[in-house]
Amino acid sequence: MACCRAGGQLGGMMSSYPDHPDVDHRDRTRCTVRFGSVYRNPSVPAKKNEFVNSFWRQLMIDGWKEETLPKHDISEKSEILLPRYSPPFYCRPVEEFPADAAKHVEVATEQNVRELRRLWRSRQAMDSGRGWMLSAAGYPLNPHGRRGIAGRGCHPRFGANKRCYYIILVGTTNEDCKILLDSQHNLPNEPHPESNSKDEHLASLLKTIGLPESDAQVFSMRRLDSSIVDPTETVPTTDTSPAHIARFAVEHDIDTDHAWTEHDLWAISLRNRRVLETFMGYFWHPVTSPMSLPATHTEMLNKTLRVYGIV
Repeated sequence: MACCRAGGQLGGMMSSYPDHPDVDHRDRTRCTVRFGSVYRNPSVPAKKNEFVNSFWRQLMIDGWKEETLPKHDISEKSEILLPRYSPPFYCRPVEEFPADAAKHVEVATEQNVRELRRLWRSRQAMDSGRGWMLSAAGYPLNPHGRRGIAGRGCHPRFGANKRCYYIILVGTTNEDCKILLDSQHNLPNEPHPESNSKDEHLASLLKTIGLPESDAQVFSMRRLDSSIVDPTETVPTTDTSPAHIARFAVEHDIDTDHAWTEHDLWAISLRNRRVLETFMGYFWHPVTSPMSLPATHTEMLNKTLRVYGIV
């Protein structure tokens, strides 16, 4: 009996009939699936499955055939973003600045920096500071982007470090109008860390070219509203205050992530007032003659001539 059982088991193992649990073994003439609904729903036509399969197959082929984005020319400059950008923090010591600039230096001690960041956040909340952007730590951000060094670097202050440029004109028509230039054929300029109502450097310039003390003081007093003059406006002939022509950031070698250079242009027309013809360090240049001014300054000179009606 043991042999029969073993033989039966062995025969069953060698049998050619399917050994699937869902196959009906009672009728050896057919191998039907007892629970076919587990694998295919009889109520769903087989053609639908074929449609779905062909849809996804075609979608894959279409995606493969799509053209890739055009590659940039190898000669084009490519920029690499640093995911962990952490530049060194540097602030030039106060004792390394000239005496006249040292009093305006923002000392970067831990307590002072904390107070400066608080002031910058407050300034950003004001109407006049809406255009400023601050870093997550509260430092002002250079509008020209990263420079590879944090802090104020060799600038005396965080943020914009202003340098005022002066467009000083004499004459009332384009033919006889002259502009004051320095010995380097540039507009007279001076660092201007403070925003006072009276421009002491402008007053000194006006006295240098021969204006009396009283007139120099009057012409150097700025308006309470120091907004930039619109190109379509016309400055009245009775207005003695300097006109605010433009203010814009420029790139400089000493700029950092948190300190940059800014040009602040002011203009004044002396019209027919008597001035000296020659003096030390400056000279008069006809506006109709070629000049070697930067393109931005030339553009601002043309704007100044328009707002003062010098045509």
